[in-house]
Amino acid sequence: MRNQSSSFIALTFAALMAVVSGCSSTTESTSPSRSGGALVVPSIVNFDSVGIGQMRDTTVPFLNTSADSITITSNGLSSAEAQDTNFFKPFVIGANGFHNFHVQFDAAGNGIRTANDTIHYTFGGTSSTAIMTLTGTAAGGATGGGSGTLFVPTPVDFGMLPVGAWHDTTIMIANNGSAPLTITSSSLANGVEAKDTNFTRPVTLQANGYRMIHVQFNPSAAGLRTRVDTIRYSTGGTSAMALIVYTAQGAGGSTGGGKVPGPGSSFTFDTWQVDTNGNTSVHSDSTYTIVSNSMSYMGKTNVMAVRGPDGSVSYYNVAANGDISAYVDFSGSGAPMPSQWFTIPLGSKTEIKKTLFDSSITTTYQGLPVTLLITATSDAKYLGSPSITAAGKSFQTNNGLLAIVVSVSGFGGLISTTNTSTTNIWYSNTLGFYPKRQDVQASSGGFGQTATTSSANYLLKSDVIK
Repeated sequence: MRNQSSSFIALTFAALMAVVSGCSSTTESTSPSRSGGALVVPSIVNFDSVGIGQMRDTTVPFLNTSADSITITSNGLSSAEAQDTNFFKPFVIGANGFHNFHVQFDAAGNGIRTANDTIHYTFGGTSSTAIMTLTGTAAGGATGGGSGTLFVPTPVDFGMLPVGAWHDTTIMIANNGSAPLTITSSSLANGVEAKDTNFTRPVTLQANGYRMIHVQFNPSAAGLRTRVDTIRYSTGGTSAMALIVYTAQGAGGSTGGGKVPGPGSSFTFDTWQVDTNGNTSVHSDSTYTIVSNSMSYMGKTNVMAVRGPDGSVSYYNVAANGDISAYVDFSGSGAPMPSQWFTIPLGSKTEIKKTLFDSSITTTYQGLPVTLLITATSDAKYLGSPSITAAGKSFQTNNGLLAIVVSVSGFGGLISTTNTSTTNIWYSNTLGFYPKRQDVQASSGGFGQTATTSSANYLLKSDVIK
């Protein structure tokens, strides 16, 4: 009983800890959104060499690029040589989410064999379809070692962009083959208007693996602008390439001024951790780098993506009224809470309270059901506008707080534990980032848990703003 309950509590608290790492924490493997899309499926799934009468399997990623959930209702195959048994009942992919599905191919004749898989789905009250072409080359005997096949989305439409302003988005590339592939380089027909700096060194994708990459576009003139990105890769001792077409509609004028740090800007902090229960403080420096300041992400535009010292990427949005939102991705953490934007009302100078989760779960102990009551709440509020001295400068800031409290109780009163994570930020409008931040984590309760409190403090040491 102890192991089962403590495991669940650990997962719940691990999700909580993600909140206070820069006010949010998610990795680049969190699926992104792009405006103007719905369901993205691989256009071609190549099973390579398939022995006659042999069934080959693979998994393929489906990506929902809309702000609404998508319901896949059914599918239809043009040939009995392929099998797709994923949709015997409706399947829902959440907004900006993805899922890997299992498909199979059985070559029944000689030469190149193909089958079209038509995916029927609904979103936003409308019905639509997406088509995958499954293909393989029939050959006698076994298939051998196989090879990788790089799937890339194309075209990638950046929409309407001001002339002379760089804008970023994130796209997913995937290996739909049966063996690893290594991307060796990429090149653009015109690097002035588009950038792909993801492959300055080789990148390997395992079979059925995927990766999120950042790409940029900057229209040099009004009207439709198009650039082609050539991705070169090797697999199974052979070389291949995939093409991505980037498009944008250039609009006259510029985005104007503002103190928004551009991609490549970095902020280095003096960082120190303090355990108020007597553990020794640890001092280190940490550097945060702006990946993009103009992404569309999880229903918001003009989102800033920030890479932390551990490689994870956090996402922020500053509203027109000065409120700051941070996206927290709880998916895959084991926490029973939806991923969402949390807003600190620095501009509106109010208080925002939420109930994130208030329910119970049932687990088993020695064959008997045991119920745990889980509650989670958040509180975000404006605290004031102090002046902060950091990096040899004085910054006028807006100070705000985000606190999340998770409580778990059950086992006839044996468990009653609470974990609180609090982030204080001092945000500078002129800097476009924060010169100071403090994260505090406190836990207390029963069932062998002792009360602990620890804090991590960040004070701006230097900045390089581009």
